[in-house]
Amino acid sequence: MELKTEKFIRSFIREVLMEEKRLSRSCGIVVVKKFGEKWKPLALVLGRKFDIPKGRMEKGENSLETAIRETEEESGISQLNFLWGKESFNFSNLTVYVAATLQEPKIRPNPETGRREHDFSKWMDWDDMIHRSSPKISNSLRWARRKIQ
Repeated sequence: MELKTEKFIRSFIREVLMEEKRLSRSCGIVVVKKFGEKWKPLALVLGRKFDIPKGRMEKGENSLETAIRETEEESGISQLNFLWGKESFNFSNLTVYVAATLQEPKIRPNPETGRREHDFSKWMDWDDMIHRSSPKISNSLRWARRKIQ
């Protein structure tokens, strides 16, 4: 009986840890818009930090659902066209998709905290945004640019 209890406890702990790890995962979208013949990625800017719309998974969501929800919450963009498919790029604890839009972003306060998470948004040239982003984001941007081209 003691062995069965130990196995159950180990199994339960493993499941809890896996769920915590899954929920600590961030998911986002490299949102792009066409300007003439060029696609430009959307940057969400806070101070000197250049980012993409992304955030943590909530219970019951998959990575794509999280990425779409976070994109709408952080940028106000809800019309996304996955022209290049719904394949994702994973780097560390971040899962990223790429999608096109015709919408302009609107930075709004976080629905839970009431605070703005970004100062402003900007459509950027790829190299400039890659240069100004963290390694996790710049790797995601390089992947998205290769996918588009």
